[in-house]
Amino acid sequence: MSKRVISTCLSRLILLVVLLSTILLGVGCGNDQQAAPTATASQETSTPGESVLESPIATPVVSPIEWDATPEAGKANLRGRILITEETALLGELFLAAAVPTSEPDIFLLELDEKNSPRALIDRTTWEFIFLNIEPGKYGLIAWEPMQSAPLAEPETGNTLYVDLSADQVHDVGTLYFPNP
Repeated sequence: MSKRVISTCLSRLILLVVLLSTILLGVGCGNDQQAAPTATASQETSTPGESVLESPIATPVVSPIEWDATPEAGKANLRGRILITEETALLGELFLAAAVPTSEPDIFLLELDEKNSPRALIDRTTWEFIFLNIEPGKYGLIAWEPMQSAPLAEPETGNTLYVDLSADQVHDVGTLYFPNP
């Protein structure tokens, strides 16, 4: 097996362990205690006895979500909508990953740091998303699921979607599909 395959398998195993640990901690590991209701980006709460499945990585919440917000000076906003194309898809988070140039002028690597990369605010009822006050630059959008992450594609071509964000601009990518068709 190549080092890259082993590294990918190890990353997925770690994500699974984190997810399972979060679920076990959330249900009290068999204790009779119930987890407290939690708010999502759309401010929905659970009712007693109802199970809530959350991402192990907290989505930042701004209440109310500022869909038409103007970016801070020198920053950019990015918004759009996700259309879930499979019933089994579980979109946990949406990240912006820095597009790093390679020796080939039209090929970029996406660099994702789950702790520091910008994370979208997502309305889980309409699937609209927004990234607020992002440094200008070239990015790709990464959809994170509990077992994998994947770059989103341009709907027309199926190629990886790259977005060039300019200072003081609001960029709308329209409707994107997850998983990619």
